[in-house]
Amino acid sequence: MLWTTKASTFKYRNYKTLESYFYHHPDAEIILYVTDLKTSDFDIYTNNGYDIKLVNLTDDYLRQMSLDCPGKSWIDNLSEHKKGKYYYSHITDYVRFCALYQWGGLYSDFDAITLQRLDVDVNFIGRDSANSGGTCTWCAWKNDIYLPPGVMAAEKGHPILKKALEIGFGADYDSNIFNQVGPMAITKAYNEITKESGVDESFKIYAQEELYPYNYLTSSSVFYNTQASFGKLERIRRSAKSLHLFGHKTKNLEIEHHSILMRAFEFYSIINDRLVEKEFKLKGPRQLSVGKVLEELEDIRIVSPKEFKRDPSLKFFVKVKVANGYIRLATTNQKEIKNKNKKLESELEDGWKKDLVMEDFTISSLNKKLSRLIYYSKNLPNGRDEITVILKTNKGKLEQRMKIPVYDVTALVTIIVKTVGRLDKVVSLAESTRKFYQTAVIIVADDIEFNKRPEGMSREYYYLPLPADIGLSAGRNKMIEKVKTEYFLTLDDDFTMDRTSQLGILIHALEIAGKDGKKFDIAAGKNPVDESKYGFDFCGLLHVENKTLFLKNGYLSSTYHENCMQVEFVPNIFLGRTETFKNRIKWDELLKVGEHEDFFLRAKEIGIKTLTCPGVAFQHNQVEHWLKRDDYEIKRSRVFDFWKLSLRKHGLEKLNSFGKIMMDLVEPPPVNNVEIISVFSQSMTLTWDSSSPSFKILYTESGKDDWKPVNDGEGEDYRGGKSIVVSKLKSGTQYLFNVFAGNNFDFENQGFKIAGVTMKSKVEESLNLIENGSFEKLIPTFKVSMGGIFHVQNFEANTGNFSGRTQILTRAFNSKFPTTVFISQLIDYQKICKKKKNSCFNSIKKNERNLKTRTLNLSANSKSERLYGWVEWRVELFIKFKGEDKSIMAKEDFDRLTNGWQTRVISMCLNPLAEIETIEVKGVLITFPGSVFWDDFVLIESF
Repeated sequence: MLWTTKASTFKYRNYKTLESYFYHHPDAEIILYVTDLKTSDFDIYTNNGYDIKLVNLTDDYLRQMSLDCPGKSWIDNLSEHKKGKYYYSHITDYVRFCALYQWGGLYSDFDAITLQRLDVDVNFIGRDSANSGGTCTWCAWKNDIYLPPGVMAAEKGHPILKKALEIGFGADYDSNIFNQVGPMAITKAYNEITKESGVDESFKIYAQEELYPYNYLTSSSVFYNTQASFGKLERIRRSAKSLHLFGHKTKNLEIEHHSILMRAFEFYSIINDRLVEKEFKLKGPRQLSVGKVLEELEDIRIVSPKEFKRDPSLKFFVKVKVANGYIRLATTNQKEIKNKNKKLESELEDGWKKDLVMEDFTISSLNKKLSRLIYYSKNLPNGRDEITVILKTNKGKLEQRMKIPVYDVTALVTIIVKTVGRLDKVVSLAESTRKFYQTAVIIVADDIEFNKRPEGMSREYYYLPLPADIGLSAGRNKMIEKVKTEYFLTLDDDFTMDRTSQLGILIHALEIAGKDGKKFDIAAGKNPVDESKYGFDFCGLLHVENKTLFLKNGYLSSTYHENCMQVEFVPNIFLGRTETFKNRIKWDELLKVGEHEDFFLRAKEIGIKTLTCPGVAFQHNQVEHWLKRDDYEIKRSRVFDFWKLSLRKHGLEKLNSFGKIMMDLVEPPPVNNVEIISVFSQSMTLTWDSSSPSFKILYTESGKDDWKPVNDGEGEDYRGGKSIVVSKLKSGTQYLFNVFAGNNFDFENQGFKIAGVTMKSKVEESLNLIENGSFEKLIPTFKVSMGGIFHVQNFEANTGNFSGRTQILTRAFNSKFPTTVFISQLIDYQKICKKKKNSCFNSIKKNERNLKTRTLNLSANSKSERLYGWVEWRVELFIKFKGEDKSIMAKEDFDRLTNGWQTRVISMCLNPLAEIETIEVKGVLITFPGSVFWDDFVLIESF
């Protein structure tokens, strides 16, 4: 690890980052390469036995170091390089690569919190998205991926390190490029070494979410207060090995108390920061969930008081007792757990005990032992156990006790899955489950037609054939009858499990009584994929008002119950108390789908207690069932019919889910006052008055009777408000439109008809629409797929020769990966030159001298509507000169807090002797969950 700036810049977050390494690796030797920090700055750790060594990065040391590394000529010119504004970062890159090349080991930045134990015996590095829109020329695999070296491990003398040093600190070194010698150099080195095979088997590349769960665009979000920060940290630490803060960007951000980052610092702390607390403390997990015979007993540590001074005579004792299972210390950093679970001896090996006593004079030595605890379970009575941990010293009255409940998930939980012949998805779910819960019982109910498969146990699950199309509700009820365990977990067939699917958290939440002394009945996990698609967490409160059932976000209490929150409804990915579902409530079998709202409304009425637990997640792999491509999708799409039945059952008329009317049984009020505005050659905008939630918009050319939905089917069931831009029309043509009001189920019979004529193309070309701020042409509309990048080259605007306008609609993409959307327009500058002969610089001859420098000005106007969670919004100008490989670029950001029209001017100073080859204007939007409407205008104003 390195710190090359003043000691005063070493902050609380950097100390806590260091602690996260000692938390997971108490026996680690950490070498700090520093320029101003002193050994005494780390006495708090060395007093507790942690091994820290400081190396002063003097010029003499660097010269000595460079003798065995490439880049010696760069070190020889340090005095010149120190003048560069990024020297403080570039020197860390050199030392990082050189130290690993000479001695091997693991390197980490001081802004990378370790979330899991790292395997230092493996050469590894992470990958991240460059968010370049596909323009990154040096990225890996000819893609938008680069290799940030913020956390990496390598053996001594690895050729990738040597190549990175040669590339980064060779003749092409540029002190003005921040990432040239770090991410760019290591990525180029990887590309060069793997240019034939594309893969270096000796170097493991971790996925982005494993080392960089938040990238440089989103890293700031972990600094801010967030609901359920404990639970969100739980999910992150299960799925990621490290949490990178990108300190270059976030170093000045305040860490808010209820942020994910603060929770991480608290969780991985080995030093108690509270000065008023003078005693050593035990900390450990709330519970241990067992899914295999051998499990690592994680996160038991001793935390030292901040003011502790080393006392050679002070001795610590820790005793770990198990009621039913057995424990011992792993011999090789838990690696044997993986191997032993594959083939466990029938008899207990030597070393397994009911209790284990450890003693030492340093906290670090005891934490090293505690980090190697293995738990053995087999045939636990009632599927439960209890572990007791006791801390004592040979001085004073200190004695601390901690009890950890143990839950054998496979003995306590049966997993029920309803399917309609989609057994391939069931197998994927079962296979993912076996990775974590080896002997879990899975019951699969199938009501596919013409099913001849008999009931019984297969290799992966118990198969329960049902009468054809009996429905989801009846299928779940039939499976509950088969459940013999205390709890069941219900999942749809298109879910899978991963490390964040911690069923022990859900069990523990139901085992512990609430403040009223009563236990809960339901504890649900989260669905991160759907949260990213739809922009909200599907759980909360429900109530009835004016014959409308409302589902909305919220909690019944502001206090947590075992890191879960009490709500009134959750998604159907929950752990339920079997007795409750056998004796108190069942699903209504009349509702084959669309049963969710009815079930939780009745559950609320009879006092069923429900929890949502942010620390648990299941991965949803949903198909677009609304497309009705097969029998399953056709049956699934009947949800509107059964919502109607459910509402009538309760005497209701409307279903309002998170502010959106999903069903309305009231006859829709008719459409009034349809008007046509913003008429252009290929589009026109229809507006109307109506309070209905949905509409059908049909059109035909005058004189014809072939009515069809506008915009290639968009008008079939339109729910976008009281206006629509109709596109793909013919210029100078009369059209008839008919707008019908709907209630998300039916449409009125008559509709409202209106006629309109499109503008002729020549008339449109004569307009300078950029000067008209009311211009609302929304053509074309692009839908950006999940995590994808959309790029339109040579975009031809329909709004004049030199202006471009577009609307981008993005929905349903994964929040872990930002979507970069950009519209690229090549400007025909030669036409501009013809109009502005006196300003045209393209005609300047290279042999002309003493000409004044010319300036190109670009005016970009933009207006945003309904932006959610977006990160960057800007306009970029690229100019490529003849004979040059690279373009020069300038950019200006728009203000995300301004909703109306904005104007930005980019000025670029040009050499009068340069010959222009292309001018490109690019509008860039980087965004996260939700629907985004983004409008962008560009116009060259003057030269």
